Amino acid sequence: MRSSHYQTGEKNENVCFLSQAIVSFNEGAVRFEKYYRALEKKVRDLDGELKKKNEALEINLKEKEEVKDYLHNILESLSTGVVAFDLRGKINAFNRAAGRITGLDPKEVKGKRYNQIFGSGFFHQAGLNLKCLKQIQENREYETELYKGNKNIFCVNVSASPVRNSQGEKIGIVLTLQDITRLKKLEERANRTDRLAAMGEMAVRITHDIRNPLGSIALFAGMLKRDLEGSNELRQLAEHIVSGVTSINSIISNLLLFIKPQQKPDFHLIDLHDPIKDSQFFSRHLLKSCDGIQLITEYYKKPLIIRSDIELLKQMILNLILNAIQAMPSG
Repeated sequence: MRSSHYQTGEKNENVCFLSQAIVSFNEGAVRFEKYYRALEKKVRDLDGELKKKNEALEINLKEKEEVKDYLHNILESLSTGVVAFDLRGKINAFNRAAGRITGLDPKEVKGKRYNQIFGSGFFHQAGLNLKCLKQIQENREYETELYKGNKNIFCVNVSASPVRNSQGEKIGIVLTLQDITRLKKLEERANRTDRLAAMGEMAVRITHDIRNPLGSIALFAGMLKRDLEGSNELRQLAEHIVSGVTSINSIISNLLLFIKPQQKPDFHLIDLHDPIKDSQFFSRHLLKSCDGIQLITEYYKKPLIIRSDIELLKQMILNLILNAIQAMPSG
């Protein structure tokens, strides 16, 4: 009886323990399931967040690639040559314009050392060697020459500037090259034109100074020719003088026409008495030789200021005097 009772109690204890174990297992299974679901949700959330991050990264990379391509297109579209290299001299940028100016192939230049490409003698400027360029701290301008095709000399303006990072540290050098050959030729042409213009102005003054007494010489020679009608030999000499004066006047006229094909009066404020007195001075010897002809002048007491070309006025007044003398052969 006791043994049977003992066995029954032990069996009940085992059943109770098993029941508790099942309950604990069920509770653990429930907790595990909750944990698994929470973990699964977290993984889904992380997957969603990672997907968004990847999409944002792809967009960012695409935008950066578009910006890179856009900047590259801008660089290649510039008419100014651009050469960029790091402090070791490695060339990282070399656009089409730089190739056109230097005569080098951009594909063969990129990635090579500065000294390999722009060695001694390439630029006729000592400041453009790598050692000097690495020492610059601010923008510098150089004007130099380079040969392209052995014979053709090009004038180039080179601007050198340090490249700095966001911390302000110098990480490289950028050169901008501009072909100024045509500009130099235009400057030389302008200087030559200025010199020719100055020579032309001087020639105009000289021709005016020659022309005024030339009229007197022509008149003297004409009168001499008339007075020497009885001597053929002397008359021929006078005719040669007249012919020579006519030739000189023709040459001077052609010269003036060439220098100033559309010559305009050179207006200045002058006293009208001055050109009259000068014309009278040039014709005084001629008047002395003309019997019965007198030039009477009555000047106003005060200056008569006008705006005119004094040389043209003198020529006009002298022509009037000469015409008057020729119109009065009998005095």
